Amino acid sequence: MVVATTGCEPSCEQTCETLLACEETHTDRVALDDCTASCLVQQRLYDEWEDIELQDSFTDYKFCIAEESCEEIAAGACYNADLYSW
Repeated sequence: MVVATTGCEPSCEQTCETLLACEETHTDRVALDDCTASCLVQQRLYDEWEDIELQDSFTDYKFCIAEESCEEIAAGACYNADLYSW
């Protein structure tokens, strides 16, 4: 997984827009609003748990989605078994 240390953290909406724009990762069952809402729920959950490791992993995941190509994402470049995949 790519770990980004500079720049603003991508939002859930930006992350979902990127994922849904990729034909390789697109699913007909998820709309932008649903994806964004699920992402925000997961982010809030990690914040409530005060789990810094999961928070950092989730941030890294969003940066990875922003930086990798659709093909690399589909091949698992950003996959993290510790994160719930919404």
